[in-house]
Amino acid sequence: MIDQIFGIPLYKSNIDPNSYDKESILNTILSNYEKSNDRNNWDNESYIKSKIHHSLCDEQNQNFEKPDFSSLRSVYESEIKKCLKMMNYHNLVFKFEIVNYTVMTKDSQMSNHIHTDCDFTTVHYLRFDNESLDSTLFHNSNDYAKYLISTLSPSLSKVSDNKSIQNSWMYQTFKIPTQENDFLISDSYTDFRELKSGFSKI
Repeated sequence: MIDQIFGIPLYKSNIDPNSYDKESILNTILSNYEKSNDRNNWDNESYIKSKIHHSLCDEQNQNFEKPDFSSLRSVYESEIKKCLKMMNYHNLVFKFEIVNYTVMTKDSQMSNHIHTDCDFTTVHYLRFDNESLDSTLFHNSNDYAKYLISTLSPSLSKVSDNKSIQNSWMYQTFKIPTQENDFLISDSYTDFRELKSGFSKI
C-alpha cells in the first residue's frame, strides 16, 4: 500500500515471517545484543549520542557474528518492485543493500537522521510489540509545519484526527502505526528518529 506522509510517498506492507529464515536472523542479532547492549560506532562522537545496539560502522568487529540476511534478499526485492510499480516507475533498474540492524530496548533512542547515500530507505520490524513500543517518528520538514497548528490554523487540531496519516501534513512530527513484520519504504531525505521503547524493537 502506498500512503502519503507530509505529502511524500510511503510504502507499507507486512512481510510473512515464514517467507525467510526469521528465527536464525533474530537468534544471531539477539546473541550479539547479549554480548553488548551498547554498540554504537555510528554517532558515538556526536553531542547527543544514540543509546542502541547498532551494527553500522562496526561490521568488521570480530566480537559479533554477522547475521545471514540472504533469505531476505528475494523478499525485499519483491517488495521493492511492488512499491516502484505502485509509484509508476517503469523499467527501473535498481540495486539495494541490507546495510545494518538495530536493537532498541527500554531507555533506548536513536538520533534524528536522514540517508544521503540512496534514494529510498527501508525499515523492517522483525520484532515489535506495538502495545508497549513507540514506532518510528518522522519529522515534517515543510516550513509551514512549525506554525500551522500553533499559529496559523489552531482550530484544525480540534477537528482533525492526529493519528491519521492523511493529516500528517499538518503536524511537525508523525508516528506511523506499526506492527511486527511491517516493512516500510520511504524517501531517504525525510528526517526520522527511533523513540524510547519498553521492550525490544529490532
